[in-house]
Amino acid sequence: KLMQLVARVGDGHTFVRPPLQGESGFHFYPIQLYQFEEGIFVTAINDEYGELVGSELTHVEGIPIAEVLKKFRTILSVDNDMGYKENVYLLMLSEVLHDLKITTKNNQASFTFKTPEQTNVTRLIDASNFNPGLWNTKINSVKNPLPLYRSNPNDYFWYKYLPEQNAMYLQININFSKPDQEIGEFYEEVFTFMNSQQVENLILDIRNCPGGNSFNNKNLITHILQQNSLQVKGNLFTIIGRKTFSAAMNLATDLEQWTNTIFVGEPTGSSPNFVGETNFVELPYSKLNISISNAYWQRSVSWDERHWIGPSVYIPPSFKAYRSNIDPVMDYILRVIMDK
Repeated sequence: KLMQLVARVGDGHTFVRPPLQGESGFHFYPIQLYQFEEGIFVTAINDEYGELVGSELTHVEGIPIAEVLKKFRTILSVDNDMGYKENVYLLMLSEVLHDLKITTKNNQASFTFKTPEQTNVTRLIDASNFNPGLWNTKINSVKNPLPLYRSNPNDYFWYKYLPEQNAMYLQININFSKPDQEIGEFYEEVFTFMNSQQVENLILDIRNCPGGNSFNNKNLITHILQQNSLQVKGNLFTIIGRKTFSAAMNLATDLEQWTNTIFVGEPTGSSPNFVGETNFVELPYSKLNISISNAYWQRSVSWDERHWIGPSVYIPPSFKAYRSNIDPVMDYILRVIMDK
């Protein structure tokens, strides 16, 4: 009920943090979900239910997933509709499903899936302590290696030179310095390499970046503005998506305001101007943690009332591409660069 109340604020930085540890810790059905264009699919799962990986979730306790999502949205604190897609994984909190009267039991529920063979399968699954480390059964493609955007998910930031396209791929997964490397030093390394190799194209991937430190943005923007080749329309691309949030949202807005970048992917998970900052307070009796945002970030003009930055080229995530380890977004950008 408190999650529902706080969600009505309509602010992704003001939220109740579900307790996942201790006696009052919420429990989790051991299923990792992602909302693709075709539906909601299982991308990882506990080995016990391994045969369900790659299946589409269609019903919970016989209730169609569309109705489940409608109820589920009432507990989510988000900035816009992309936030609902990003947070669909929280659908597996057993206490939430039970309190929303979707499930009849607090720690067990029936889930109906459509398998890759288009067979409907219903399984009774038990909830357990939150431990994603045990969700070992994942989708593996026997044909293709992982695409770049999924190859280093735990690295704060990294880059790869693509000589065939004379392009630099730069992914930022969190807008913070690493324990062993300042982000400013990293940008200096990237652009020194670009200058030495006369690299003309830059692909900046922030689709998986949920935030960090907005004061790191200036360094990157400055480097981009110092590259003559990146002032040419069609030489700088930025990949955005539902997870582009907080400090990453500010970076997207800075890029829109100061550069000639072309946005590709999905709309961002926040708006160009938003209230941010994560500030936790502990409620005295329940001991629940609530974040209360307290800083207004205006990176765009004051009358900018957009709910997100929309891409110039909209390419939503598809399960078909994910299953085959294909990245249609990168394929599009590389094709445009080669066709210049």
